Amino acid sequence: MRRTLRHTSKRSPLVFGLLAVLLVAALSVPAGAAQGTTVIRAGEAALSSPASGAAQERLLAAGTQYATPYYDNDNGVPGPVVIVVGGMHGNEPAGYMAARRLAGVRPQKGRLIVIPEANKLAIEAKTRTGSHPGDLNRAFPTSRSDKPGSPLAASIWSLVERVRPDYLFDLHEGYDFHKINKDSVGQSIIYYPVQGASEMAKAMQTAVNRGISNSKHHYSVLRYPVKGSLARAAGQLLGARAMILETSRKQPLETRVDQHVTMVKAALARIGML
Repeated sequence: MRRTLRHTSKRSPLVFGLLAVLLVAALSVPAGAAQGTTVIRAGEAALSSPASGAAQERLLAAGTQYATPYYDNDNGVPGPVVIVVGGMHGNEPAGYMAARRLAGVRPQKGRLIVIPEANKLAIEAKTRTGSHPGDLNRAFPTSRSDKPGSPLAASIWSLVERVRPDYLFDLHEGYDFHKINKDSVGQSIIYYPVQGASEMAKAMQTAVNRGISNSKHHYSVLRYPVKGSLARAAGQLLGARAMILETSRKQPLETRVDQHVTMVKAALARIGML
C-alpha cells in the first residue's frame, strides 16, 4: 500500500502538467470560433465581452473625435446580413432612439449590425451635423471611384463594404407628411431599386400603416435615396436592398420611435430573422 502511494505521488506532476496544457488549449480557441461570436478585425476596438447570446459592442472611428459604438449580433446560423443605422442627423431623435432599442435584438439566424448614434457629436449638440464637416448623409461615395467625404463617413463605409449587407435601413425624420406635403419625405420609405427591395419596402409599408388611423399620415414608398447618402451608396455600389426610413416630426416622439421599430422588425420577420 505504501509503495503504491509513493509511486502515484511521483507521477502526479505529469498528470497536472497534462491538465494544464489541455486547459490552455481550450482557452486559446480563436475569437469567432464559437457560435454567436464575431472575430474582431483590424481597425476595430471591442468595448465589452458580452455574455453568450449578447451583441458584441465595438467602436467605429476609434481614436478620433467621432468615435461611436456599434453592436454586432451574429447568431452563428447562416442567414441574411442586416445593418441598421440611426443618428446620422443629430436633430432626428426618433432614428437613434429606435436604433438603440434594436441594438439588443437577437436574430434567429444571420447577422444584425446596429449603429445607434452614427454622428454622436451631432446628437450631443442636437443639431443636424454637429461639428462634422458638412452633412454626413451626403458624404458617402457616389461612384466606384469616389471616396467618402470625411473620416467618420470613411469608417462607416469601411464597415458596410466589409460585411456586404443584404439589407441596410437608415432611420431618419422628415418635417411633414409626404401625402400632405410632397416637398417633405416624412412618412416614407425610400429604397434603391435592386431586386427584392421594392417588395420589402411595400411589406414594411403595410406593417406600419396598420397602426395609423389617419390615411393622410400613411407611409408612401419612394425610389432613389438622395445622392451621397449611405443608403444610395449601399444600393448602387454594393447591391444591397438599402433604404431610408423617414418618420414625420409632426407626430409625438414615442409614436415615431415605435414606427421605426415596427418597420425594421417587419423586415427582419419577413426574412426569418425574428
